[in-house]
Amino acid sequence: MYNAGLVEKSKTFFGDRTVFFNKPLHIDRYNSLMGSVDMADQLLKPYAYEKKSLAWLKKLGIHFIFRILLNSFLVYRNQTKYKGDFLKYIISVSEELSCKHSDGARALHDEEKERKLQRPTKKMAKEELVHAWVRHQPRKQKMCRVCYKESGKRKDTVYYCLGCPGEPGLCSLEHFTSWHRDIPKPVSKYPAADIWVAFGSGKNFTYLHINIICHALAKEKSMALLVFHNFTGCDTTSTFFGKGKKTTWEAWRAYPEVTEAFNYLVAHPHTAVIVDSR
Repeated sequence: MYNAGLVEKSKTFFGDRTVFFNKPLHIDRYNSLMGSVDMADQLLKPYAYEKKSLAWLKKLGIHFIFRILLNSFLVYRNQTKYKGDFLKYIISVSEELSCKHSDGARALHDEEKERKLQRPTKKMAKEELVHAWVRHQPRKQKMCRVCYKESGKRKDTVYYCLGCPGEPGLCSLEHFTSWHRDIPKPVSKYPAADIWVAFGSGKNFTYLHINIICHALAKEKSMALLVFHNFTGCDTTSTFFGKGKKTTWEAWRAYPEVTEAFNYLVAHPHTAVIVDSR
């Protein structure tokens, strides 16, 4: 509790001149604690919770809720060394409260948790990278492995293989082919064909080796690519609203059972498909 007392303070000016004066105690307390208030306002500012409603009573209630959450977040972080940010803390508290008092919310939370476990991770995506002769952006140079192996001399290049471990530098298409000579031919009707596709332009110009891509995808998925392209949108069919090729590709990776259905359409292109929406 504040009182009407005074506290002696000093202030030093230029020339080492010190002036002593009395300051009210409540003003001194306010100045010493003002930093915490500024920090709290700074932590709450990015969320703009005051714009959620026009009624001042709701704004005041939301403000108190966020203040309580912020204080509990600071205490929890100091006691448990929590490394997450304030937003993640709010989401976790909201999920726990909603799941505790609602069976439906708990069921939805468990279902979403299972979906997240089934989604492909970054490690899986790295393993499925295709072998492509691409160019560094920006121009980062690497040593050509084939040149160094054959001549013992270092030759730097901006081209490298995207799918190999360590992304080795390969200065030409001939060296790219010789470097991947041990990779078996893809399973196709024409195993002797060596197919390349020039993709992009300018700095983004890239050569893609179709044989190695088919080998990485395996036979079933390679044969289903055409149906996947038509199903997710092409020149004659519409795409799903808000879902591009990348999103649908991730969904295909998460649910590989769709490959069997795609291959069935490849084998029976004229089969009538009847869908019952009931």
